[in-house]
Amino acid sequence: VSEYMTYLNEYAEELTTAILFNQEVIQISKDQYFCTELESGGKIYSKNVICCNGKSSNSKKIDRFKYSSAKKIVQAKDWRLSDIKPNDKVLVVGNGLSACEIAQMSRDVSDDITLSLKYSLKTIPLTLFGFNLHWFFRPLEKLPRYFFPICKKKYKDPVLDVGIKKLIQDEKIKVINSASEVNIKYDLVIQSIGYEYGVGILPKGLQLWSNGNIATDKNETSLKGLYLLGHPCSGNFDSVYLRWICRDAKKLAK
Repeated sequence: VSEYMTYLNEYAEELTTAILFNQEVIQISKDQYFCTELESGGKIYSKNVICCNGKSSNSKKIDRFKYSSAKKIVQAKDWRLSDIKPNDKVLVVGNGLSACEIAQMSRDVSDDITLSLKYSLKTIPLTLFGFNLHWFFRPLEKLPRYFFPICKKKYKDPVLDVGIKKLIQDEKIKVINSASEVNIKYDLVIQSIGYEYGVGILPKGLQLWSNGNIATDKNETSLKGLYLLGHPCSGNFDSVYLRWICRDAKKLAK
């Protein structure tokens, strides 16, 4: 972290750019210019705004009342394997890769692990013909967004199967539907249902796609001068991935 902060300070000095640390944006609006309001009470006016706040600070919420009998409830980002003791009853809530990995790792400590799923679990193999599947998809990511209708439609990513299917088939990890009643008093409930992109601070009335994502054209929203970076399909199908955020950033800088 210290190295990264040093890099940012040197970058700011070189470009005579102001970097505000420990500031939280509460709202962005536009009249003649964009007005970015800060929690500290300050306001920043600009001609353009690039929103690249990601989703890590906007975790989705589970119904805590439903799991109120649990001794402890934690979010996936706060979970540690040391939280689990042998014979603990552990419930992992989530459908994604993180939830599956947490359930697998937890199984190394306790034999009583349950995975709560909202949808049926869809998986794909990690390798094909001995090669990591990522290498097959990487070239496809460069295709124009037109080839990926999932950018505008609701779509659930399959989970890379690194052993979860076999553990479920062997009944070493139990599976329940998240809509079912919770009649068991769990020692630990781990919330791993993902994060939402921080779009609540953006101006209202932005054009949306049918899946609820903000519509963009070359990263620009329907509000001229407001751009998204690192958001789903904001530039292309691959724009949400870290490996391509750099590419989109270079385009926006031009």
